[in-house]
Amino acid sequence: MNTINYDYVCPDCGRSDLLCIIVSAWAKLTQEDDGNLLTDTEHDDCPDHDHEWDDATPMQCVGCGRKGKAMSFKHAEIEKPLQKSIGKFHLRNNGNNPFGFTADAEVCGDSGIYDEIRTGIYDACGECVADILVGLTESGEPRVLITTDGDGEADHRVAVFPTREKTEAVEDFD
Repeated sequence: MNTINYDYVCPDCGRSDLLCIIVSAWAKLTQEDDGNLLTDTEHDDCPDHDHEWDDATPMQCVGCGRKGKAMSFKHAEIEKPLQKSIGKFHLRNNGNNPFGFTADAEVCGDSGIYDEIRTGIYDACGECVADILVGLTESGEPRVLITTDGDGEADHRVAVFPTREKTEAVEDFD
């Protein structure tokens, strides 16, 4: 879990980016001949261009529809779950993918004990041609395991250790 600090968070869906509040502000009122009323909060005749609200102000999460006073949305920190997977997407380099490769990624392992990220790469027919695992060794060293020979279903045959010197960074399991 990532701990994220926000002053206001929806208690139902956890969103902080979809909250709306009612504010009080000075506005120049213009009454048109046809009966329309217009307001302008930036008009030079307004005594103040600030707006006001407090914890008693009505607030709504437009993401899930929760309504209440702002104080009911006040929360110092929330636990935001990590995204568990990224659906299949097309790989590109400079906008190109001439062979139609796609990939997906997911969190895998024994949660809390053995957490890794798995990425599969698929050819245009949907066959897995590579499998990549990113995780840690038992000693806590970052490690990337990779299949070879275009066989994503095979055992991982190469390990890359990105924190090691270049000459020591790659191990072959042959």
